[in-house]
Amino acid sequence: MKRFRQFAAAVVSSLVLTATLTTTPALAIQGGEIATSNGIVVALSHGINSNRAFCSGSLLEPRIVVTAGHCVVENGAATFFPNGIYIPTPGADLNKDVKSTRARVIQRFWVNGFTNSSDSVEANDFAVLVLDKDLAKPLLTRLATQTEISSLQSSRALITHLGYGKLGLNTDNDGVPRQLTLNMQPRSIFSGFPTNSSFQTRGSSTKSICPGDSGGPVVTKIGNDWVLLGAQAGGDMSCARPYLGSDTTTIFSATYFNTIIEEAKAFALASTTPSEPQNFTAKATMDQVTLSWTTPVAEATTITSYQVEEVLETKRAYLGVYVDDAPTGGVLITNTILETPAELAGIEANDIILEVGGVPVKVVADLLAEMKKYRAGTKLVFKIKKWSGETKDLTIKVSEIGDPIGYQTKCTPNKDQLTCTFTGKPGTTKYRVFAKSSKGDGTPAELNVVVGAGSAPTRADATPEGTSLVVTWQDPEILGSVPRANINVSVIDLNTQVTLCTAALTAYSCKIDKGVGSYNLGIRTETSLGNSLTEEIGEVEVLAAAPGQVTQFRAVKTSTGWKLVWQKPANDGGSTITGYQVKTLSGKSLCRVTAKTNTCIVKNTAVSKGTKIRVFAVNSVGTSKPATVTLS
Repeated sequence: MKRFRQFAAAVVSSLVLTATLTTTPALAIQGGEIATSNGIVVALSHGINSNRAFCSGSLLEPRIVVTAGHCVVENGAATFFPNGIYIPTPGADLNKDVKSTRARVIQRFWVNGFTNSSDSVEANDFAVLVLDKDLAKPLLTRLATQTEISSLQSSRALITHLGYGKLGLNTDNDGVPRQLTLNMQPRSIFSGFPTNSSFQTRGSSTKSICPGDSGGPVVTKIGNDWVLLGAQAGGDMSCARPYLGSDTTTIFSATYFNTIIEEAKAFALASTTPSEPQNFTAKATMDQVTLSWTTPVAEATTITSYQVEEVLETKRAYLGVYVDDAPTGGVLITNTILETPAELAGIEANDIILEVGGVPVKVVADLLAEMKKYRAGTKLVFKIKKWSGETKDLTIKVSEIGDPIGYQTKCTPNKDQLTCTFTGKPGTTKYRVFAKSSKGDGTPAELNVVVGAGSAPTRADATPEGTSLVVTWQDPEILGSVPRANINVSVIDLNTQVTLCTAALTAYSCKIDKGVGSYNLGIRTETSLGNSLTEEIGEVEVLAAAPGQVTQFRAVKTSTGWKLVWQKPANDGGSTITGYQVKTLSGKSLCRVTAKTNTCIVKNTAVSKGTKIRVFAVNSVGTSKPATVTLS
C-alpha cells in the first residue's frame, strides 16, 4: 500500500459534520465537501506565506498538532524545510487567512525507530508537533478509547476524514480543507503492525483521501464530544498512481500513541519560545540600511541573541523544487517537494536545468523570468543535465507548489544590541528579525525596506513672484542609494496630477509660470529606482498685479517734434492691459492711448530737447513702473 507523503494539496468528504463542523456542500472531484472553519483540521505549510499545504494535521490542544510521521520525518531524522513549517488556524482557507496569525512548529516528536524510508505504509507512522504559540481553542474534546475504536470497527461505523489533499489524480489542492465519511473496517490487513496501533476504512473510486491528506484527522462524534480516532497515513486510492481502483485507507490510532502526545505536551509547557520582536523599523541612507526593534512583549525564556535575515524571495519555485545557481551555469535543483510535477517527471536533487521551452537559463533569475510567462498546468520541455552527466529533455507541467523561500543572515546582534546596520541593495527587500533562546528560535517580525528613491525633499515652500511661483526645498531626510547629483525633483499640481516643473535636486528651486490662480502643490524626488512618496506643499494663490514695464521705449526726431514708440510689457501682471500713459518727469500728461496703440506724437511747442519722458502701462490692478527716455 502506497502512503501519501508531502504534497501541496487539499481534501475530500461526503457527509457534512454537524454543529461547529456544518458546512454548505460543495462537492470536489473525490467526493468531498468543503470544511472551512471546522475547528479541527489544520494545514502544514512551507513558510508563513504559503497558500498551499504539503500535509494535514489536527489541532489537539492550542499548541499541539497531531499528524503523520512521514510528513515531518525522512530517514529517521526531522525533515529540513528552508523556511520552516507553519500552521494556519483550523479549517482556514489558505488563500484568505491572515498570515500573521499562523503558528510555527518548534519541535517534533515521533516513535523511536520510525524512519520513513520506503514507499509503503510503515508501522508507527504518527507524529506530534509543538507550536510556538497558542493557535486556537480546539474543537476536539478527547482521544477515542481503544474500546470505542473496537466498537466502531465491529459496527463498520461511518467516521469522518479531514484534510487539505489533492482533489483528484490531475487536480492539485486549492488551499481549502474538505471532509469525507468512510466505513470502518473490522480489522487491519497489516498483521505485522503493533496490535491496536492502526485501523482502516473503505472508500471508493470516487470518494477517497489523496496526497496531502496525510496526517489529517479521523474523527467521530460520541455524545456531545468530537473525538480524535487517529491520523490518516495513506492508502491505495483512485487519485494516486499507479494504484487506481483500490479503496483502503490506513489510520494510526491517537490513543495507542498517547505516550508521545504526552511527551509533546510536557515539552510545550516547559518551552515557550520568545514572541516576535516589537517596533521593527528601518532607516535607509545613501548606502546603508539600519534596522532596529524592541524586545518581544513576552520573552517567555531568556533571550541569548537576535538574528537578522534577508528574505530571498527569488527562491520561490514554480515546479515544486528548491533551486540555486549552479557553479558551472544553469539552475541547480537542491531539493524537490515530493509528488510534484517535477518529481513525477523525473527531476531529482543535484539535477541542473539548462533550458526551459528552448530558452537557455543560466541563473535562477532566468528560470523565474521564464516560468512567470506561463500559467499553472502548461506543459513545457525542460532540458535537464542529470547528476550522472547525461542530458535529456523532460516534459513537465508548470505548477506553483510549495513556497520555498530562503534566508541570508545579515547579522546576529547580542541580546542587548537591538540594531543591525549593513550595506543595502537598491530596490525593495524584505528582512526579518527573531530572538534566539535556549528553548529555540522565536517568532520572526518581517519588514519591507525600500532603498533607492529615498524620501521627498524637506522644507519645501512656494512663493508668488509676479504671476509666477518659485518653489524652494532642501535635501530629503533619506537620500536612498542614488547619488544626490542623479536625483530630480518634481513639483506636481495635486488636483490634476500634472507635473508643473522639474529640476535637479541640487538646484534647490524651480520656477512655475502658471499665471493667476490657486494651486495645490506637492513635491517628490524621482530616481532611476523609482519615486519617493509625494509630500504636500500646500495651496498657494497667485493674484493679479500691476503690469511690467513697457519694452523698447525710444524717441524718434521729426520735423515738428518727436515720435515716441514702445512695445507692450513682457508680463501683463495677470490682468489685461487697458492702455498707456505718457508723461514728463514733472508729471505733465502728454498722451493717453488705448492698449492697441504703442505710439505718441509730441510737438516742439509742448516739450524741448533734453526733457525726460516716461511711459506707463495700465491694467485693472494699477500702473506699471515707468520706462524713461531723454529727448535729443
